[in-house]
Amino acid sequence: MAKYQLFASPTSPFVHKVLIAAVELGLQDQIGYSSQIVNVFSSPNDTVCSTNPLGKIPALILPSGSPIFGSSVIVQYLDSVSSKNILPAYDDPKRYDSLTFEALGDGILEAALLIRYELTGRDFSKQNEVWITAQHGKIERGLKHLMKVTLPPPDTPAPLPIEGISVASVLWYLEGRFPTLAWWEWPGGFELKGWYEKVKGREGWLKYDFPKN
Repeated sequence: MAKYQLFASPTSPFVHKVLIAAVELGLQDQIGYSSQIVNVFSSPNDTVCSTNPLGKIPALILPSGSPIFGSSVIVQYLDSVSSKNILPAYDDPKRYDSLTFEALGDGILEAALLIRYELTGRDFSKQNEVWITAQHGKIERGLKHLMKVTLPPPDTPAPLPIEGISVASVLWYLEGRFPTLAWWEWPGGFELKGWYEKVKGREGWLKYDFPKN
């Protein structure tokens, strides 16, 4: 029986981030996967709400039976119980740089999800184009920033740091849900695309059976 239980959905980029972190930390075999349907436009999922009153995923059930939720919280917890590390130590000032980088990735994903909710959950006549454009602006500014910074080596034998995990999760979701964005054609996008293709080939990722999106 798995030590931990993850309430999740295969289409969630935040779940994907947690799963990548688990693989990098060598904890993937200790985490059971409980697939849940969460629809922001319908009644909340009672099972998910029993672990997170907000009705959001991912949520992780600890061996004690207590839940923790929020992808960043879960990643930090997994980092704390593994003999490996994807985050700097608690007393290392660089930890906050890493968490800030992760927050940027989360912000890009949140903007992308809000666009998807607007496009799939509302009639076309009721969609707010100004609001959608504002969310696209967040994605564009975030991606352009990622194209200018130095990312962790994709083929490092050490665990991929949270910065790399965060970027990979962003690109995974945009590739699947926003293919017409064609960010790889932007200045700097070719290099980012090359990084992403290499990071997808990491040995641990190839061996792990990620839930299908």
